[in-house]
Amino acid sequence: MKRPKGIGSDSDYDADGRLKIGHDGSLPPGIKAELERYLASTPEMVFDLSSPAPWEKHNMDRTDMGWRMGAGEEYLCRFCDWFAALSEVDRDRYQSAHPEPEGWTGFYGDL
Repeated sequence: MKRPKGIGSDSDYDADGRLKIGHDGSLPPGIKAELERYLASTPEMVFDLSSPAPWEKHNMDRTDMGWRMGAGEEYLCRFCDWFAALSEVDRDRYQSAHPEPEGWTGFYGDL
């Protein structure tokens, strides 16, 4: 197996092209540095409890085609993945801070 081009350096991979993961689950330094650079270059896609809900980020109805293509789609997909990974306590906190507006009722329950 060949390692992916442009991702990390040769020292981040073993002879078979597999990514070297530390015994503690850590990423190789080259991969970690690239990931940190990528995340720093796209801060709007890094979510925390203060991140806007989809209806706050993009002024579109829930059924708008913009949620199925382009920037709306990417934001919604990443938001849903992030929200699903939250603890129940953090989900409740987020929902309280970002209640569903008219037209979005049931959104959180669908995730």
